[in-house]
Amino acid sequence: MKHPALALIVATLLALPTAALASIPAAPADKASPTELIADLRGETTPAYGYESWKDAMSRTAEGVSIASSKGAQGNGGFCGNLDTPMNLAGMAYVEMALGIGAANEVQEVTVGLCDADGTLATARLRIEVIVPKQAIWLRVPLAAFQPATGEYAGKKPGMDWSNVTQWHCQGDWTTGKPFQAVFIALRARR
Repeated sequence: MKHPALALIVATLLALPTAALASIPAAPADKASPTELIADLRGETTPAYGYESWKDAMSRTAEGVSIASSKGAQGNGGFCGNLDTPMNLAGMAYVEMALGIGAANEVQEVTVGLCDADGTLATARLRIEVIVPKQAIWLRVPLAAFQPATGEYAGKKPGMDWSNVTQWHCQGDWTTGKPFQAVFIALRARR
């Protein structure tokens, strides 16, 4: 596809066998828009820790982190992971998330969050109601759209230090208790 502004990679996600998904690159890059992989969520290699309604609904698969269970994952959940070494995202323009939704999903947005070394959490929301069920895509949000948290997630120093990112989060929409079903594939930053 020749739509770099949309950064869409469309693939049949939930219906494809694992071997077919292995050929889909997690972070394709071109010389005009280099990317930095934050987290490849396929398989078991990237540690991820679930919380709230996603804690018992999270499964690690070759395709990514799957959120769905008989206990009923809802919008009010999330999972996160620590980076082995801090990342400098100060020169990046966008954060992109690759994911696909299942047919049972009723949640319209997800939240991507990044933390700096002093504990400041900055988040941005991504609209997922536009995704065709069982199709995987990259969704993009400008770095400038991230809002630093307040209260206990504000960190020790005001503002987000994009040159020292130490943790990532993938969350649902905590304003809803509707059913959530998705597979998170990867998280990256783009210049």
